[in-house]
Amino acid sequence: MKVVIYVRLPILVSNEIKKQEIEIKKHLQIHNDWKVKKIFIEIESGLNTDDNIVLLEAISYCKAYCIPVLVVRDASRISRINNCFKRILSICDANDIRIWSCVDNRFL
Repeated sequence: MKVVIYVRLPILVSNEIKKQEIEIKKHLQIHNDWKVKKIFIEIESGLNTDDNIVLLEAISYCKAYCIPVLVVRDASRISRINNCFKRILSICDANDIRIWSCVDNRFL
């Protein structure tokens, strides 16, 4: 199955980006049939959390390329965004995209 990865980090730290990517890819090795098609990385200060541009790009990519799963390391990184979590879940549901949380080890 094809998947897209979305990573949201508070600041631009290249070591942290690589660490997150490696952690997620190791987690996905458990699911042998999952193939990572693209990784979206969003760098955000925490003060400006209303845009969600990269997350919405990741969802649009999933929709355009019929990718059924959006992988996030930690759903709490999404839920920190004002009223975003419910909105993102409804957008994904409307487009038959499921969100997999690596931390929770389950679909949201």
